Amino acid sequence: MTQVRAAYNADKRALAERVTELESAVKLRDNERADLEAKLNLLEQSAAQYRNEINFWNGKCSTLRRDNEY
Repeated sequence: MTQVRAAYNADKRALAERVTELESAVKLRDNERADLEAKLNLLEQSAAQYRNEINFWNGKCSTLRRDNEY
């Protein structure tokens, strides 16, 4: 009976350790995902800003070209 109890406790400890490892891995991946989402949001904002700036300068060039023709 003592051997069965010892084996049960050892299995229980091993399972608890494995669960803890898996929880840590999940938390780490969630943090990495959150970091990547934040980085993606910054890149999207930057791309939108660059598009707006290009549109602004294209408008300026079009206006100058039009004014030069008249």
